Amino acid sequence: MTTTLDKITNQEAAFKNMTNIKDGKAILSPEHLGQFLAYAALDNIMLAGSKPELMNAPEKNLNRAGIVGRVLTNGYDDDGNTRELGETEKKSLSFGANTLIARKLKACAKIQDEDIEDNITGGEGLVQFLLSEMGRAIGEDLSLYTAFGDSDLTKSQDPLLCISDGWFKKAAHQLEVGTDFDMGGANQVERLFNTAIKKLSPRFRKRDKLVFYVPFEVEDAYRELLASRQTGLGDATQIGFAELKYKQISIKNPNALDDPEVRELIASGKMMLTDPKNLAWGIRKNMSIEPERKAGLERTDYWFRVRGDMDMYFREGAVTTTIPLDILEESLIADGGDISPIETIPTVPVFVKDSSDNPIDGAKAVLKNSDNVTRQVTVGVDGKGVLNSVVAGDWTATVTATGYETLIEPVTINDDTEISFTLTAE
Repeated sequence: MTTTLDKITNQEAAFKNMTNIKDGKAILSPEHLGQFLAYAALDNIMLAGSKPELMNAPEKNLNRAGIVGRVLTNGYDDDGNTRELGETEKKSLSFGANTLIARKLKACAKIQDEDIEDNITGGEGLVQFLLSEMGRAIGEDLSLYTAFGDSDLTKSQDPLLCISDGWFKKAAHQLEVGTDFDMGGANQVERLFNTAIKKLSPRFRKRDKLVFYVPFEVEDAYRELLASRQTGLGDATQIGFAELKYKQISIKNPNALDDPEVRELIASGKMMLTDPKNLAWGIRKNMSIEPERKAGLERTDYWFRVRGDMDMYFREGAVTTTIPLDILEESLIADGGDISPIETIPTVPVFVKDSSDNPIDGAKAVLKNSDNVTRQVTVGVDGKGVLNSVVAGDWTATVTATGYETLIEPVTINDDTEISFTLTAE
């Protein structure tokens, strides 16, 4: 029979196998550190997309090199002779670096002996529990810390976020709704996206690499907007949850951006436009996990000590947009204009005839509105057909049939509309 003492002894042996003792501390082995970081980033979109950096020292430079501006110029003088470039025409290779500075972070997991007996099998079971469950939990906190860190906060306001400045604060381009641009009227969601794109430095506008990190309300409002346009894309985003994009730029909703405690603290929502690989977060290789046996309480406390920091390779390659809560949680949805409910007519009867009122078999009617939404129908032998799910309002109809002149005319759709088209023989 395996006793609790035996289980604890087995767990101690397994714990020793996943750590190396250095300077009196149990340092996580490289293999298990890799597993821990994988669990930390698993459910956190911004961490998973960014670039993790293992730090061998308390500080690490995020080195970058590049040439800004044009380098090619005319190699001939006015007489057509080869000329030497002037000093102002010669471009220097620009080196720069932002620095990760490891900040000490702590966590403690208390595991009762009876929980070990009931839920954890063997020493390796404890190892995987510590790596997976604490990895996920610490990852959730790291996602908040890396995104919302703000050294202007006090320890009493938030003991974690006050340690260092996060990605949102370090972005070189800062926008605030109501201060830098207005959100009134229709197309609010698209205005958010367009303003950020225009603010981003041109050299970083590589649409296939960029991502909008947005709160749930922004993502959901954009889905509603696409659905209201009655296109295949709108249907896919509602029913199939197809990947969202705006002007070829991916749109993602990290859970961290919806954290209620952070929202209450900063009284706003945040969104960011950047290349995920521009975001960096560093963890010291000497991450430690140490058990502290509390025999009298019949439990073991496991102490996690992590040193980490976050920054960007190019701060000018990111745009942060701050959205006041009253707009994010109320106006964006209630007064968005483009995302407010749209009246849709389920069926609109269509009749196509010639000048003698005879039905025209096979005539095709195509309707298009100002949003480039189209509806079309091909009528039968009786000249009749039905347009489905048509938004009320003004449309332009184009009607064609073999042997007849093409008809183009405006139509207005409402609840009781029945459309009749008369074609002229060629």
